[in-house]
Amino acid sequence: TEIYTLSLHDALPICLALVVAASLLVKSVVDVTTYRYRQTVQTDDGITGFTDVTVYSVTTGLQGTDTAGVTAPFDAADVQVCVGSAGMPDVKEHLVLFTLKTSGGGRYPPEPGVTTRSPSIWPSSDTWPANQCQRGYISFVVPSGAAAQAVEYNGNIFHRIQWTTSGR
Repeated sequence: TEIYTLSLHDALPICLALVVAASLLVKSVVDVTTYRYRQTVQTDDGITGFTDVTVYSVTTGLQGTDTAGVTAPFDAADVQVCVGSAGMPDVKEHLVLFTLKTSGGGRYPPEPGVTTRSPSIWPSSDTWPANQCQRGYISFVVPSGAAAQAVEYNGNIFHRIQWTTSGR
């Protein structure tokens, strides 16, 4: 019999993926707070490491190449995230906590490594230094004709934060 253990480094992406999946499945019991674009929201950095998140805008109708090399329609969110005193190891896993909500209720995860607008928020290294903010674009593959309604941050499975044009 062999026993395998996971290090925190190995387990964190699995846990974050479960958080995103669970937050999408339990949307009926999730409290949602909506803000206008350009509003900065303080988050619980004990859960994800982000202390503040701001979504400035969404650019729609872009064309790009997804990670499989296929040309696809994209939308891109202009986002700023700030990290606390512990810094942010494995930041790429944390950026997947964003989703783009479209008309009809569809939710789409970000495409890591795809840049349809520059600068990309996806870091060149896996770690962000302590007490710093990063601003850039997160790209989302969306179906043709889907209209972006909100950018969501799913850092807490029981409290989703979203940004919209109207703040409603």
